[in-house]
Amino acid sequence: AGFYFSSSALRRTATEVTSGQIPKLGQVGLFNVNDAEALPGGGALIAVKGGGLVATEGFAYSPHGRPPMTVGDSYVHLYGPWYVWTRHN
Repeated sequence: AGFYFSSSALRRTATEVTSGQIPKLGQVGLFNVNDAEALPGGGALIAVKGGGLVATEGFAYSPHGRPPMTVGDSYVHLYGPWYVWTRHN
């Protein structure tokens, strides 16, 4: 439910990152975002503060299909271009 209410704010952040802008971090919708980075090929990773103790967690926005697989990253499809993202440190 939190993602649903925050989706427009998260999409703005993902669009900023994708276009090369520096996104506003901190409170984005209902989530406290502490980092965001561009995905190769388009899209963005949005790290949510407090997402995990031994991993970085958040959301991936990937409008061109499943995000590229990289060592340590995993994705679970949420809906449309959105995925739940985990980076195992």
